[in-house]
Amino acid sequence: MYTIGKKFYSHMDKRFFTVLLLCVSFLIGWQMFVVPFFTKDAEKQEILAKKYESLDQSSDLAIDASIHSPHDTTSIDIENDYVRVQINPLGATLSEVNLKKFLDDSGKEIELLYDHSPRDYKGTVGFSYDAAVEQSDFYPSSQSLWNIHKIAENAAVLQFQNKYGIRFYISLELDESYILSAKYWFDGDSSMKISAYPFMKFQKNTKEYQYSIMYSKNDKLYEIGQSDDERLTANDVKWLGIGEKYWLLATFFPQKGNMKLMVKSVEAEGVKLIGYRIMLRADEALLPNKKSEILLFIGPKQHAVIQQCEEEYSLALFHKNMDFGILYFIVVPIYKLLIGINKFTNNFGISIIFLTIIIKTLLVPIAYSGAKNTKKISLVAPEIEKIKQQYGNDKIGAHNATMTLYKRYKIKPLRTLLMLLIQLPIFFSLYKIFSIAIEMRHASFAFWITDLSIPDPSNIFNLFGLLDLSLPSGLRLNLLSILMAGTLFIQQQVQAYGIPQSPEHNLAFKIMPIIMLFISLSFPSGLMIYWITSNVFSIAQQFCMRYALNSIKL
Repeated sequence: MYTIGKKFYSHMDKRFFTVLLLCVSFLIGWQMFVVPFFTKDAEKQEILAKKYESLDQSSDLAIDASIHSPHDTTSIDIENDYVRVQINPLGATLSEVNLKKFLDDSGKEIELLYDHSPRDYKGTVGFSYDAAVEQSDFYPSSQSLWNIHKIAENAAVLQFQNKYGIRFYISLELDESYILSAKYWFDGDSSMKISAYPFMKFQKNTKEYQYSIMYSKNDKLYEIGQSDDERLTANDVKWLGIGEKYWLLATFFPQKGNMKLMVKSVEAEGVKLIGYRIMLRADEALLPNKKSEILLFIGPKQHAVIQQCEEEYSLALFHKNMDFGILYFIVVPIYKLLIGINKFTNNFGISIIFLTIIIKTLLVPIAYSGAKNTKKISLVAPEIEKIKQQYGNDKIGAHNATMTLYKRYKIKPLRTLLMLLIQLPIFFSLYKIFSIAIEMRHASFAFWITDLSIPDPSNIFNLFGLLDLSLPSGLRLNLLSILMAGTLFIQQQVQAYGIPQSPEHNLAFKIMPIIMLFISLSFPSGLMIYWITSNVFSIAQQFCMRYALNSIKL
């Protein structure tokens, strides 16, 4: 038995153990670090336009205070087909902002802002001032009660009058899509020296950091960190984006101009939270009877929507709010192609299959070139073995002789790796698309696959749902991963057919599908459909190329 074991070990190349160790390390690293990171009315507009026009032309920008009782704290809603905004007159608060076209898992509208829980997330509009110069009682505060008037289904005007008789106004209007316009002005003598700065402020309390906060300054992108002690002030800011996985709040000026950004972290009840207070205000003080405007984007992280906003308002780097990563130049074309295919299929699962076939077809010449080189290497294997015996421990001499042999037969070893080097960026690009693209959220394919953005919910341990068993998250083995591992194993066997393999390579072929099976358990279902289709295509491709490869001679 010892002799047999020793003989078996002598056939094992040390490089195999290195490969095995790397695979296991990759599996552990993937689970620890990658998985945790892996959803007009024309008449009213005409009335609204006339209302604004009359306000602009009036030297006294007042609105009748009787339109809303100063003691009435009832909130009102303004809305369009896409967005609903609830305005609370106490502190001019955007207490609720909902996306009407998108629903959560319980069937309710997605809430981007909400002021109805201890961990609220609300927005505020108003006027700030220079504390070193001005007196605070001159300006409306977070406790000020604004008069409010809904002048259209999608627009309202807020008014506040201080004890000196100066009246402040904010008009809020939703456009036809995802933009909320906030216009600010106040009345008074033009000789008044008042440093009134229009602002938008956002406040979030949370113990879980789920937001990406970034801003643009001098055509450069900056990201705000998660530090509990974060204190930040930035001038000359063009736009600010507060993003979740699928949703975005972003504020900016429609006209040329800069804003000042002020950020500080949250501390509540003596416990530091990973929340924030963010205020973005105009860089220049507003003069009496003049208007300033700040826009707020409220919508999905949808590439076409984000791109349109960037182009319409000249917002440099605004598309970076979509985290497509360093492979952006690969991800976006694939993403657009998938969206284009889906316009015809109207089923993203089927679209993924067609996308895979297109990609694999384009890569056929490269795949054939790599297979051709592999075939030639197998044909010169006896000569390579002779070189190893001839040079013994002289590894440099053996390498040079092998390279000379490859050159003689026009063999390019690196070409066999070219297919892998091309496919890996495509694979990770698709992983990014299926993980963050909002089109994949709640996108169904067939049968039990109702959301391509999440892992396959089926589980072999409860007979794929036939048994009503509550199993721990670690005890799951879904059908798509099993299909992927099975097709990968078949692909490797077909690819190695007729080519002599060392014992260690044969063992690697058996281990690799098992490793990939467990790695893929957390992959989005959409990515698994791509992977399975790619494996099936490669199997068929190997059968088609087999006859051509058999005719290759040295």
